[in-house]
Amino acid sequence: TDADKFDKYTFSTRGEHKTGNLTLSTSINYANQENSFATTGQGLSMLNSLYQTPRDISVIGLEDLNDPFNSPGHYYTPYGVTNPYYILNAYQNEYKSEKIYGKFEASYDFLKYFKATYRVGLDATNSERKFGSPNLKSLFAGTPNASGNLEKEEGTVEVSFNRRIEINQDVLLSFNMPVKDFQISALAGFNANDRKYSSQSSRVTGLDIPTWYNLSNSPNTPTAEEYSEHRRLMGVFGQAEVSWKNMLYVTLTARNDWSSTLPKENRSFFYPGTTASFVFTELLPENVKKWFSFGKVRAAYGQTGNDADVYMIDPVFAQSAANGSGWGNVSFPLNGTNAFTQGNVLGNRSLSPEITTEYEFGVNVAFFNGRVSLDAAYYNRNSDKQIFSLEMDPASGYTAQNLNLGKIENKGIELLVSVRPIELKDFSWDVSWNFTKNNSKVISLPEELGGSSLIYGLTGGTGMYAIIGEPIGTFKAEVAERDPEGRIVVNPANGLPVAATNQAICGSMNYDYEMGVSTTLKYKSFTLSADFDIRQGGVMYSRTKDLNYFVGNAIQTAYNDRNTFVVPNSVNKIVGSDGTVSYVENSTRVTAGDIGTYWDNGATDMGSYSMIDKSYIKLRSLVLGWDLPKKWLSKTPFQAVKASVYGNNLFIWTPSSNTFIDPEMTSFGNDLSGKYGEYSANPSTRKFGFNLMVNF
Repeated sequence: TDADKFDKYTFSTRGEHKTGNLTLSTSINYANQENSFATTGQGLSMLNSLYQTPRDISVIGLEDLNDPFNSPGHYYTPYGVTNPYYILNAYQNEYKSEKIYGKFEASYDFLKYFKATYRVGLDATNSERKFGSPNLKSLFAGTPNASGNLEKEEGTVEVSFNRRIEINQDVLLSFNMPVKDFQISALAGFNANDRKYSSQSSRVTGLDIPTWYNLSNSPNTPTAEEYSEHRRLMGVFGQAEVSWKNMLYVTLTARNDWSSTLPKENRSFFYPGTTASFVFTELLPENVKKWFSFGKVRAAYGQTGNDADVYMIDPVFAQSAANGSGWGNVSFPLNGTNAFTQGNVLGNRSLSPEITTEYEFGVNVAFFNGRVSLDAAYYNRNSDKQIFSLEMDPASGYTAQNLNLGKIENKGIELLVSVRPIELKDFSWDVSWNFTKNNSKVISLPEELGGSSLIYGLTGGTGMYAIIGEPIGTFKAEVAERDPEGRIVVNPANGLPVAATNQAICGSMNYDYEMGVSTTLKYKSFTLSADFDIRQGGVMYSRTKDLNYFVGNAIQTAYNDRNTFVVPNSVNKIVGSDGTVSYVENSTRVTAGDIGTYWDNGATDMGSYSMIDKSYIKLRSLVLGWDLPKKWLSKTPFQAVKASVYGNNLFIWTPSSNTFIDPEMTSFGNDLSGKYGEYSANPSTRKFGFNLMVNF
């Protein structure tokens, strides 16, 4: 089946022409992409159905859709799932896009030391998404499952068209002049960034022809939505650099931006910076430089500003809908009458820009003509007034509020070590190792939040928070009650763990450290390179784990061969008539009938069982390249041709506790909330391909 596929074609061209003092250059790129996705999430999705298939059901045997017992109408269970092969074949989930991006640049040298540059860049994407689900109620009327989970499956078609255009313009004036032992350079410029996004989507239910996914295929009126946004960011900036004898460098930078997405009184924000570096090896004697090739120390201080997303200042209006209190949902238009209501997100006319302040100290050293090198840095980064949409009590009339979150501190170290152990005439071997350790801490939050705020979470369940004094993205979840000695308190009536009164901190989204190892072998014109990524620590939410505990397919649920057992290290809590509390060893066994309940409730971890360790080691990429010999190209218009084959995401190793999913998967976006985890995400995939690079 091609229900899950990825096809992408990219074409690019670059050119440059110089006439006198004028230089013109351009680059144009075009990409065409087509994807089909296997559906995810709850309900009748492929993965949800696959995970809930018992081990004694042959998955391979479900592939024959001509067998009536493999059809949704006769499937072995009507409980919220169906044959995953049927979903792959009958459901439609497609994405198509065309993207064109590139730039044009003109620069002119004048008065010997000056250069004027104008650059304009374009990035435009048109895309289409289409989802279709069949009318199972019509297709399988009269079958055993017709009155079960198929009753509400009347078929759906959803189509959306999206258009995104970004235009970036720069006007630059640069100056570069040597003055004896000094080199003086300066840059002043103006930047204009213009971004537009629009979308149109339509949805219809109740398909007449059960598997024809067309908006006209229904007697019902389609619902339609239209959305658009337009934002601008204008900025002026400058930079000045002075160097002395290629040894001492000092750079000053400054920029001021004006954003259309912030309140008028706060839309201007200024952020400066400065760096200094000293190449101390220039002072060393020549006999030392033979083995101590390069040495530099550096220090930097800088600020970065960031604006808000669109529509965060004022509340927006949406087409009205309401729950019918037992009578179904009421949505507009209704009987020819339309209605709109103010949205559930409270705007904020006091929003101010995010400002991140950072200082860094570092050192670069190299030995033996660069065959051994080290780059080390310490940084301290404070992000103040981060803009975020935080959940709030629905009793207020809103479900979220846009506000400046507070101050977040990140500090840590970064290391990069590169070594060339072997260097021969036709053969060389390079190895590099990088290490990053970051410590995050919430320094302050708005007073009205009371020291803690939910970033993302499931209602009443595991949540990811910003808590003063804790790392950003700290998880809180239900845990078992324990006695002062750490033993688990169980219900003496059934031996099942008892939940603690309050949720507890169960880790954070942050890694303890990150590492990478890269190696490259080169023999004549052939190159073989490999990259490994290593992540240690951190946790995330996983519905994949949650679901496999629920259905008993997780390896962990085979504990004690699924025979009855006494919860290890458990006690009974005894409360005396005078209120005194004591604990006695538990001897109540979990019965066969309660084993499923035990695992469904998270065993001894209770609600926190849905957390998984994010640690992994991954073979990120493997690339074999070949540079065609120059003599082959001597009579062609080509200057260089390189062919390569590659594989990405080839292997992953995770802790023994994570038998569920690639920890890099997410179902909640690419921002901070995306660190929450995954919700029955499809497994990650290996990617293979080839590249052909031609230089004219």
